[in-house]
Amino acid sequence: MVIRNIIGSLLLIFLIVAYSFSYAMEDNASSDTQPHDDTAKSSNSYREKYEEFKKNEDERYYAYLISGLKDKDQLTPTQIKALKTLKYQIEAAKFQTKPLKRVRQTLIYSEDNPPTIYIGKSQLSTISFVDRAGNPYPIQSYEVSDPQAFNVSQRAKGSLNRSSNQSSKYTQFTQDKSNVPNTEKTEKENAIPAYMLNSLTIRGQADFANGSVVVYLIGKANPIYLVLESSAKEYNYQSDITVDGLTAASLAQTSITGVSYDRPSNEIMMFLNGTPPKGALRFNISLSNSEVWKLGRYFYLRTKAELMSPAYITRAKTSTGFSVYKILATSHIINVSEHGRLLSAAIEEPIKILTNAEIQHQYGENTMNGQGGME
Repeated sequence: MVIRNIIGSLLLIFLIVAYSFSYAMEDNASSDTQPHDDTAKSSNSYREKYEEFKKNEDERYYAYLISGLKDKDQLTPTQIKALKTLKYQIEAAKFQTKPLKRVRQTLIYSEDNPPTIYIGKSQLSTISFVDRAGNPYPIQSYEVSDPQAFNVSQRAKGSLNRSSNQSSKYTQFTQDKSNVPNTEKTEKENAIPAYMLNSLTIRGQADFANGSVVVYLIGKANPIYLVLESSAKEYNYQSDITVDGLTAASLAQTSITGVSYDRPSNEIMMFLNGTPPKGALRFNISLSNSEVWKLGRYFYLRTKAELMSPAYITRAKTSTGFSVYKILATSHIINVSEHGRLLSAAIEEPIKILTNAEIQHQYGENTMNGQGGME
């Protein structure tokens, strides 16, 4: 075995020297007959041939190691390490991909400008629908244009009456009766409430694909049209879409509380998404899972708790549980209800540290030189 390795190494050295000598002779011969401008071209040609020779030698060496394993020959520790290294490099080159950037978006649906959902290959994206009041908008059915590129599914516990090509020709939720008794009690225990069926899950199955999905919501006359586009840079892992209209649950709340839910503005949707508009000043608040900004004469409170006081002007809510309340910036003490507990929180203006230039501009040069004070 040792003798064969020595002979193989000597043969490899001999081949490299022979190639180098032959190319050197060719370069000397071509320098007498060709102009000096062809030097760079011949150098590139030599480099390409050398790289090809090196690649062939690597493949030959890898094939030799693999054949040794198949023939159950005793490999040396060095050969085993080299085999593992080459195998790792080959597998890494096959599956080497750049990580995709994850983006979460909260938007208002517009029929004139349908939103685009960016899907990553082998990545899961969720789309949730809520009404103007922030309550879940249940899905009745959906249709996807290209099931081979975009695998769309809906949350379910049991089975859904759908065709094999992922078409959504199902509108009724049914329990799989093949393994469980057909009793009314079992169906009630396994059935998911309608308000929890407001989201879709999309899995990308192609590197480059464009398509669309049409979603039919319960109680909504017009369908929701969404554009699907594969992306190699970023993908929307979560999309919360507010649809104009009110569900039965929201109408029931309106009849009891008398609160009218207007269509959320783009401004309040930006706060809901956690990306405040330009000019908004962030304030401090002594409440967990909460943020507050001041824009103009109003505070915008983003929280998972329910605001009790002061009275809010308008509110927007997502399916993730976050709400944004627009209130007058006259009161810096708020009361909220969190998990049945009444809590008070204070809104405080952030402490601003002045720079030397700002101090000099506000208080004068004597302050900077230590000459200020009483005369």
